[in-house]
Amino acid sequence: MLYPSLLSTGSGLLVTLPTASRDTQRQRALHEHRHSLQRHVLQCQQARSRWNSLGCAAELIHSLLAPRFVTTVTVVAAALALSAYGM
Repeated sequence: MLYPSLLSTGSGLLVTLPTASRDTQRQRALHEHRHSLQRHVLQCQQARSRWNSLGCAAELIHSLLAPRFVTTVTVVAAALALSAYGM
């Protein structure tokens, strides 16, 4: 295992890592960055799909109707009752 070394500077201590450890950290960081970029691109592609607009419309309808569920059911029931009696 590679351990960091401490160097004394005029303003305090400076931690330095061995070169192999820095390369490993750099490769890990690049891999994580590449992976997050791939996820982002996938999310962007999904956001432009046909199903996304349908999902957005469903969320809009849900956000309008869910807080007023009892009122919505009452209005629908009243409309069905009025249409059944021919008014």
